Amino acid sequence: MLEADARAPALRRTTVALVGLYVVIALGLPLARLGAAALDGGALTSVELAVIGRAGLRSLALAGVVAAVAGVFAYPLARVASPAALVTLVLVSPLARALGVLELQLPPGLAATLLAQLAGALPLAGLVVALGLRAIDPAWSEAARDLGARRGRAFTTITLPLLAPALGLAALWAGLSSIGDVTSLELAGGGHSYGLALALRDAILMDDAPTRAFLLCAVLVALALPCAAASLRALEVSTTRRAPWRRPASLASRTLGGIALLLCLTPLLGLALGAVRAPAGDTGAQLSALVPTTLAVVGATTAIAAALGFALAFAPLPGRLAALVVTPLALPQLVQGIFTLELGELVGARPGLALTIAGLLPASAAVAYAGARLARAAVPSVLEDSARDLGAARRARLRWLWWPLLAGAALGIAGVIAALQLGAVDAPAFTSGPGGSTLAIGMTIVARGSGAAAVHRLVLALSIPPLAALALLTWLKRQARSALGGPR
Repeated sequence: MLEADARAPALRRTTVALVGLYVVIALGLPLARLGAAALDGGALTSVELAVIGRAGLRSLALAGVVAAVAGVFAYPLARVASPAALVTLVLVSPLARALGVLELQLPPGLAATLLAQLAGALPLAGLVVALGLRAIDPAWSEAARDLGARRGRAFTTITLPLLAPALGLAALWAGLSSIGDVTSLELAGGGHSYGLALALRDAILMDDAPTRAFLLCAVLVALALPCAAASLRALEVSTTRRAPWRRPASLASRTLGGIALLLCLTPLLGLALGAVRAPAGDTGAQLSALVPTTLAVVGATTAIAAALGFALAFAPLPGRLAALVVTPLALPQLVQGIFTLELGELVGARPGLALTIAGLLPASAAVAYAGARLARAAVPSVLEDSARDLGAARRARLRWLWWPLLAGAALGIAGVIAALQLGAVDAPAFTSGPGGSTLAIGMTIVARGSGAAAVHRLVLALSIPPLAALALLTWLKRQARSALGGPR
């Protein structure tokens, strides 16, 4: 036991060094390569400045609307929908939302893009606020109500000030997701909503404009860093155990929450209608050839990310380094795909299966890390303290205490990662090559070529795994409560 304690500082230093190296490889090195290419490429031309200016104004305006709407609806949505339901809505792929909106007979353009982005941003904002609600003791608001304060007065004087940081963070997440969303701009926008995400994609794949690519990537990284740091702080605060919010939501919250849920579900309804109306064809048979590669990518990414995320959750990481681990989750996957492509060129790896797995890994590991920290915090610390007092070494505690308690959570988090990566498009668009294309990439290519009607059923089928993840999360939550002696 004393020998293990003596090795702890060395283990901590080694862990920090390895995680720091991982962060440098995943984020720092690709950005540095883009910067070096930008220096060789020279200054931005007047045409590029005009493109960035128009695309930037359009993206910022759209992101501002998405952020404002998400900020208004996030609290009501968090009060009427369970976290598991919100996770399910977040996991619906951007491709499904974009095609579903178009099936509602909305013409491609700004309105269709806005609806598709809101369907993804609202549940994400609701999740952030639900996390913030966990850190607020409802007894304060209930005490004000018991003293005669009206519900609205108690909300504006107690709940709203305490929840303001979470609401601001939710709006930031929503705006950042809007700026980096390629699929909605391309399909639902139909070429009428050219924004920063499309300008960045074209800088790499079409225009060979390294200066523009570096500038836009640097801006998105700069936005993602404070978002990740604030999210990690909110995660740490939310792990403080509080009494649940037992008082039912107000009529206004239920009404606004219902409207938000309707906005989230509308694209899925349109997708279902499109699947019913879609004619039979041979597109499904052609895309089925991509299923083995897709399963290999999803399986490998899920296994590696879950193991890495849980290992990091038990590592004593400094706060800033932990925030960098979470940064790929806030970073648009478009940027992560570009970074992975840069790393592939550095080591001589061509686009394909391995590079696609590498491109999906950072965000997946960030999801696993955040989920593992929440799952670990749900276990009473007295259990580990008792095991340590009884002389159990770190390895014994991991095997006999943490593994039985967190195995269910690990399975649920793996299900979330798998569902998320099954519909991933933005990062694999840069890393997939011959033999490396996934089913989501294949369907996007078909939909881009005016064949959207032919892939409705397949896209709808890709929306089933999030529903399975919801059922799995709900069951595992009940099992965990039962194991810890709480109510089912």
